[in-house]
Amino acid sequence: MRISADELRKLSIDIFTRAGVPKPAAVRVSEHLVSSNLAGVDSHGAIRIPQYVQRIRDGEIDPSAQSEIVNETPSTALIYGHWAFGQVVAFDAVQLAIDKAKAQGISIVSVRNSTHIGRLGEYAEIMANDGLIGFIAVNGQGAGQFVAPSGARERRLSVNPMAWGIPTGRPDEPFVLDISTAAVAEGKIRVKRNRGEAIPEGWVIDAEGKPTTNPADLYGPPEGCLLPMGGHKGYGLSLVVDMLAGGLSGGGCSRPNVKRFGNAIVIIAVDPSFIRPGQEVAEAVGSLIDYVKSAQPAKEGAKVMVPNEIELQTRRQRLAEGIEIEDETWNSIAATARELGIEL
Repeated sequence: MRISADELRKLSIDIFTRAGVPKPAAVRVSEHLVSSNLAGVDSHGAIRIPQYVQRIRDGEIDPSAQSEIVNETPSTALIYGHWAFGQVVAFDAVQLAIDKAKAQGISIVSVRNSTHIGRLGEYAEIMANDGLIGFIAVNGQGAGQFVAPSGARERRLSVNPMAWGIPTGRPDEPFVLDISTAAVAEGKIRVKRNRGEAIPEGWVIDAEGKPTTNPADLYGPPEGCLLPMGGHKGYGLSLVVDMLAGGLSGGGCSRPNVKRFGNAIVIIAVDPSFIRPGQEVAEAVGSLIDYVKSAQPAKEGAKVMVPNEIELQTRRQRLAEGIEIEDETWNSIAATARELGIEL
């Protein structure tokens, strides 16, 4: 199924408002999901619509809740998300971090009891497009454990992603590094399973701890595990993210017997102009990117790229040509729409 970004956004807003989501929240969530599809990160795009609607029905998302600042200084804040839509909570938290960084030079904002906030790269991009250096990371507040520690075959950690955004001096083309500390985000395994595609070896081990290329082995039964990114290095980064996101917010780190999945968030924003002129910093970053990309490609006809470059190219292409959604995902979205009285 191929659909334009505008059509997908409208459908998403209609579905969420029919599910009882206030219009402003429905718009914010839908814009984020479609932005993820446009960037080629389909694991965090429209595939989430049926999942979020089900979470509303199950009482896991409170669509009318408002986040609350419970502790604040000029450069820091602690926010309770009250299980509102994660995209709404995170967007507001990022805006607060931006405002504080512009006033103080640096800010740290921590959030607990948010629901799934989606693709972290968008929040890093927002900070970078505002001239700031931005960092954001989340854990699962103890739940959502898919990842085995290095050398293990049991789940102990969430995918614990993080993202950096840095201005480059080029409008709407910031440097963004958005990575899972697992070998891959769990949602990408789900997309591969829905498409009936194999996964690369090194992403997942089965319940016996053996490498597998079958995405279904992650979900079982019996359940397999995601592997850490880069072995012990990704494992170490995952622990750091878990400690910062869960510890600072009070949402909690990975631990046994946590049933309710949420996102605890840590956001750090830096205004480089408090150190030296921001434009000079951005120009240095842009020059580095140009220098790195000038390296001779190892493969004839290939192109040396930097993080976020593929996402920007994909966005331009999908805005022009539409977004391709695999049949299983589209059928699930259509079924959810029909349940809510929306005819497609």
